[in-house]
Order: sequence, then C-alpha cells, then structure tokens
Amino acid sequence: MNSVIRFLRQPFHLLLMGPALLALGIGALPFPLMYLERTFPVLASFLPVYAPQVFQPMLGVVATAAMTALSLAYSLTLVVFTLAAGSIGPRLLRRFVTDRVNQATAGTLAGTFLYALIALSQLPATNGASLAVTGALGLGAFSVLQLIFFVRHVAEAVSIDDEIAGIARNLTSALETHRERYSELPDLPDDDGYSGEIVSETSGYIGTIDEPGLTKTATDRDMIVKLQYAPGQYVLAGAVIARATADLDDETSDCLEAAIAIEPARTDGRAIEFSIHLLVEIALRALSPGVNDQYTAIAVIDAVSGSIADILSAESAPSGLCGEDGAPRLIVPGLSVKHLMGQAYHPIRRASTESILVSQALARAFARLHATAEGADADRDVIDDHIRLLLQGVAAANHLPNDRDSVVAFLPEDLRAAADAGGDAPDNDPTDGADAVT
Repeated sequence: MNSVIRFLRQPFHLLLMGPALLALGIGALPFPLMYLERTFPVLASFLPVYAPQVFQPMLGVVATAAMTALSLAYSLTLVVFTLAAGSIGPRLLRRFVTDRVNQATAGTLAGTFLYALIALSQLPATNGASLAVTGALGLGAFSVLQLIFFVRHVAEAVSIDDEIAGIARNLTSALETHRERYSELPDLPDDDGYSGEIVSETSGYIGTIDEPGLTKTATDRDMIVKLQYAPGQYVLAGAVIARATADLDDETSDCLEAAIAIEPARTDGRAIEFSIHLLVEIALRALSPGVNDQYTAIAVIDAVSGSIADILSAESAPSGLCGEDGAPRLIVPGLSVKHLMGQAYHPIRRASTESILVSQALARAFARLHATAEGADADRDVIDDHIRLLLQGVAAANHLPNDRDSVVAFLPEDLRAAADAGGDAPDNDPTDGADAVT
C-alpha cells in the first residue's frame, strides 16, 4: 500500500491519473443518459429532435474541437513548465503539475472527446430526441468556458509575484496546520529512556511518514516513538531514523520501518520546509548576476516575514501525537523561529551583501519581526543575531557611509546603538537550521 501511495504522489503520475480518471468518468456518461432516455422517455420530451445527418456531424465537430483544445492546453502547460524551470525554479514544476485547474482542464477536454466518440458509436441512426446529443452540446459549451478559464489561470501562473504569494499562503497554512495537528507533550523521557532503534536500510530523503500507523503501533506496544529526522532531510544508510522507549522485536521493527518512507528525491513531505526552500530558491535566482531582479528577492523577504510572524512567541517544546489512551506516543521534530529564520534568511543575506536595496528590505523585515516578538525574549535574541550579521555583511561590503546608514535607519531604536558600534558578532550562533531538530 505504501508503495502505491508513493507512486501516486509522484507529480507526473498525478498529471496522468487525475485527468485520466476524470476523462473516463465523463466519457462513460452516454451510457446512463441513453438508458434514462429509453426507460423514462418523458425526460427527453422537451428536447429537439435530431436527425442522424444532423447529430452525427455535430458529435464529430465536438470531438475534433475537444481534441484540438486539449492539444492547445498541453502546449500551454509545457510552455509554463519551461518558463517556470528557467526563470523561477525547477522545483516549482511539482506545483504546476499538481495544479487542480490544469488537471481539471485536461480531464474535461479529454472526457468531452471520449464522450462524443462513444455517443457517436452508440446512438441509433434514427430520428429522435436524445439526451446524449444534448449532453455533448452542453459539454462542448462547458469546455469552451473551461479553456478560457485555463488560459487566464496560466497567465497568472507565470507571474512571479502571484507565485510568491501562493507559496507564502501555503507556508502560512502549513504552519497553522502544524500547530493544530500536534500538541505539546510534557513529561517525556530523556535520551537514556530510548532503548529501541530503527535504522535506515538505504540512503535518501525522508519522505511520507505514516503518523497514524506509527501512533497505533506505539499504542499497541505501550511505548513512545521519537522521530529523529523530519520529512525532507537526507539520511545515510545505517542512520537511526527513529527511537522507541521499548526493545523492538522483528515484527514491530518492520511495522515502524514500513511507516517511514526513504525516497531518492526530495518531496514536499513537510510543506513548511518545502515552501521555504521554494521561496529561497526564487530569491537566489533573482539575485544571480544573470537575472539581477532585486524586487523579486524583496517580495520573498516580505512574504517570509509575514509567515514567520505568525509563529513568534509560540512555544518550541517537543510536540507530537497522543494515542487513543491519551498518552504521548509519537514525538516529531519540532519547529522553532531560529530554525525557520536560519533556513530562509541566511542564504538571502549572503547572496545580497552587495545590494543596499535588498539589505534595506532585510532590515525592514527584521524590524517588523522584532516588534511582533514583543515579550518573547528568545525569539528577539534570534532576530537580533540576524540583524547583527546583516550589519556585519553591509560593513564588510565597503558601502558608502550614507548607504550603510540607510540600512541602519530601518532598525529598531534599541538596536541602532549596536549598529553604531559596528555590529558585534552574535552571542548565539544562528545556524541555517537545515538539519537541526529542535
């Protein structure tokens, strides 16, 4: 079952399966419509009478037009793929492939084509009112409207600002889901309390984790399972990926190991990190010498600050899931402000030391987060460390004093004294957090 789920989660399998199922469903509609017309003639009594020499060409035109529109839709989709991979980032292809509008358009047009072919082959060559013919005309009209909507959607999809806003919404939603799904787990055992270990047999990325299955297994065995890695992180063969508070027999080990997928390529198994990586990739491409689109990087900086602001002052205690008995059963790697800010802002800051415009945007974002984190000293310390690193980078780039002062001007009042002193090194090391588990 897990292998089937992993197969269906692959982006190009989704592009195939979704439209295919929709097309088959629409294509099979002539059969129930013809049955209803034969069984309940009154349903078709208000429809016009179609002669064979009329409805057969009509169905042929609908089939031809649907296939032509389907070819156009896929051509536009390939153009979007090319633009997204070249100018935005290749990892965004998954978002375009799994887009519901793209799938619905392909399935509707393919289904209209199959519907017309099946109706053409099954309708009798006699005069009469036909629900199936009317259905084909209705599908043809709906396909035109769907194609118009699809073209508009594609035009929005290649807009970088709209794409950044969409990824930021996904990031905010993922953070909210994480807070709602997992609860804080007090009174957890220390590291010495875990005697069982699950070892990865292959190297790869942590993919889909069957958390309900892990929770049930832990409840049945009366133990606690602690995940060592979050989805998206890379592990080597032989690495301990999970630990348990009880010795594990072969059957239990197999159940736990089967619930943690190791995949050869990174997926969006954890939407929070995946969304941050997409935004950072967009910003880094925009800051590359060949593109030099600083306003796109600024849009990413602002979008990330809006999402991180929602988790400021939140507790970073261990979190996880409880079993049916209410006891803690599954501990998942937590998220912290330090972890997320390190992943998002360190790469952008390092790539933008020569740009005063982007440095100003970083200063504005840190100032907003600093004000939002009022009362959360730990979060403010992390933000202050990022501000000091920003000032050190600006100073090392040998900008003009007025340019440096323009960056300092956006900082909070209580941090400008440190800026005037030259921006001392941070007391805490704000690492990227790419592999940190908190």
